[in-house]
Amino acid sequence: MVPIECLACGLETRRGELEPHQKNDCPEEEVECDFADQGCKERVVRKQLRRHLEDEMAYHMSLLKRAFDLQSRKLKDEYESVLKVLTRNFSKFHTHTYSIDEG
Repeated sequence: MVPIECLACGLETRRGELEPHQKNDCPEEEVECDFADQGCKERVVRKQLRRHLEDEMAYHMSLLKRAFDLQSRKLKDEYESVLKVLTRNFSKFHTHTYSIDEG
């Protein structure tokens, strides 16, 4: 086995283990914030990620609140839409049933 060196941190590893090391473990690799899906655009080296998360906690909580509020509005809108459909269908069913009873 000929070891290969990670250019970011200098770790010597087997060739097949370099990519997983860089993707998951290398402290010097740049990674996106854990809150990227919620809107944080920050990219930091892995070894600084914990610090970023601690320093930006209030910002990340505001991103989570915004995402939660958006989901709540969507859920409310969907609920109201389904309720309208059910109400309309129930009304049609009731009218149809009433006309059969009268007939």
